[in-house]
Amino acid sequence: MFCPNCRGVFEAEIAVCPKCEIPLIAELDKAENTKPSIGDIQPFVMVFETSDPTLLSSATALLDGANIPFAIRDESASGILPSQVLVPEEYATNVQELLSRQAEDVDDA
Repeated sequence: MFCPNCRGVFEAEIAVCPKCEIPLIAELDKAENTKPSIGDIQPFVMVFETSDPTLLSSATALLDGANIPFAIRDESASGILPSQVLVPEEYATNVQELLSRQAEDVDDA
């Protein structure tokens, strides 16, 4: 069984994707199942930067919960630069709005 959203592969007895919480399907469309070519990959842009591991964890949990792909550039171990959260360019505006709302909720608390 396959998740049409995250493309996870599951045992036949599982009916709902535990991550996306949507029904699984028996097979993915062959066109959807092909890997993207290099030209299809969107450039990633930095949307968040912090040296605070708690803030980094909170931001990545928010993105993970919204099923937004992201990468972390972590230079914090070297003590030189803060960690950066990067997302595909097409998600940048939505992510910045999500992070702003989260910051407002924290300030209001």
